[in-house]
Amino acid sequence: MKTIISIIILAVAIAGITIYSQNTTQQSHDDAMMEDDIMMEDGEDVMEQDSEAMMMDDHKEMTDDTMINDGSTVMESGAYLAYENTDIALLSGDIVLFFHASWCPTCRALDNDINEHLKDIPGGLSIVKVDYDSHQSLRQQYGVTSQHTLVQVDNQSNKLALWSGSPTLEALVTKVQ
Repeated sequence: MKTIISIIILAVAIAGITIYSQNTTQQSHDDAMMEDDIMMEDGEDVMEQDSEAMMMDDHKEMTDDTMINDGSTVMESGAYLAYENTDIALLSGDIVLFFHASWCPTCRALDNDINEHLKDIPGGLSIVKVDYDSHQSLRQQYGVTSQHTLVQVDNQSNKLALWSGSPTLEALVTKVQ
């Protein structure tokens, strides 16, 4: 009888240890998952903050050299602007519309090169990035049939020149008339 009681006590002890071990393991796993979730959330917050800061820096770089003088815009150095935020009629100097598609590798390459060389955009040149997929009527207006097309216009939106394939800011600048 003592042997049976000892076996039962031993079995209960083993079961208790097993249950405790499983709970501890599950709790550790849950804690690790929660920590990973918190780190991901923190990382996403940091990424969002970095992205916002970069966008603000880009906007600041694009507008640092723009001066307002008696209501008109005078460009000391060039600018790279988003079409959605730009009134072509308010720009002066040379204006180039860059029809860009996010899925186009050559568009991304030119966009990256322009962003890396913002300070190298010549004074009086405004490059306006137009989303190729979103602005069909504008594409039709200028006869744009493919992404990575550049259209030089005046501030009245009249087409002066149209070309494709400038792989760099430098190549784009050489095409401006």
